[in-house]
Amino acid sequence: MRLPSRSLTWPSTKASAPSTSSRLSKPSTLSTRDLRRSSDAIGIGLGRSRQGQLTDSDRSNRLRADSFADDYLLRGLKTGETVRIDLHSRAFNPFLQLVNAKTGSLLWRNNDRALGSTAASITFTVRSNQSYLLRVTSAEAAGKGRYVLKTIRNPPPELVFNGEYGYGLVDGGAAVSRAIATPTGSSPIAGSSPTRFARQPDENAWNVDLVNAPEVWAQGFSGQNVTVAVLDTGVDYNHPDLQANLWQNLNEIPDNGIDDDRNGYIDDVRGWNFADAQDSNDPMDTDQHGTHVAGTIAATHNNFGVTGVAYSAKIMPVRVIGGVDDNRANLFDRNVAAGIRYAVDNGARVLNLSLGNFWAIRR
Repeated sequence: MRLPSRSLTWPSTKASAPSTSSRLSKPSTLSTRDLRRSSDAIGIGLGRSRQGQLTDSDRSNRLRADSFADDYLLRGLKTGETVRIDLHSRAFNPFLQLVNAKTGSLLWRNNDRALGSTAASITFTVRSNQSYLLRVTSAEAAGKGRYVLKTIRNPPPELVFNGEYGYGLVDGGAAVSRAIATPTGSSPIAGSSPTRFARQPDENAWNVDLVNAPEVWAQGFSGQNVTVAVLDTGVDYNHPDLQANLWQNLNEIPDNGIDDDRNGYIDDVRGWNFADAQDSNDPMDTDQHGTHVAGTIAATHNNFGVTGVAYSAKIMPVRVIGGVDDNRANLFDRNVAAGIRYAVDNGARVLNLSLGNFWAIRR
């Protein structure tokens, strides 16, 4: 499905392939004369710390306009291991990019490692037959100055909040494996290690591959018989990648003007619209944000658009935001609360609220 305007835009321009004949990086504690000022990619292993410097003689960053770039080719990687890259600088706001070294396409990026921090950090799992290029650049235009780049193999877990992926990426395979190995109503046994699901070929979709969703699908878990209410700006129920997975109120007869199921909502066949006190049975998306969220959750697994992480689940559209009521905390809260009650009363087992309100927080 087409990503809406609020989604992250991933550059499609390819960078030139890095040189693979560059020398290996030196260990930490480099002197000033060792500062990197070359436009060629050089090798760097894991467990290293390297100093560098962005200058106006460096190459321009093709994946980030108006900024300079230093490239490092990651060496000595092992399939399946976890790698963390940290970038620090006092001279500019560090921006770190992880690039497919073979194709030049952007795999991941990070500006601020945590709230209140200007350091950049990326953590990822090494995939087979994949070469990785680190690109050091700046968040601001033409940022220059010295920096320190660190590579860490199998870093310990950190509870550091990141603006792009919260407290860390979910490993869907590990989570579901542990869940099905634990008896209902009990807690996982401390120190236990459930059998991990077998690795599956990538879907060539960075989001589901990143959380190991294909490993879960291969075990027969794809969201069957689960209704997920999307409380948002509505959902485009005409979208061809969502139509097959939209919830329907089978106890309601369409367009007869009667509350057949006596739930308090007339003709709510496909959900409800609470925004701006409209109280209508048309939860059509007014912004495309809700449609984006719905697609991330349960877009159909086909050869069109994207694939949702739970592509067999049903989406219940509940419009609660996207109008003038958002500017008043009491009306915003009223609409969201009504949407939550509607979703629960009508059988939703999971509720997704990718929303917030400045006025509600301030008041």
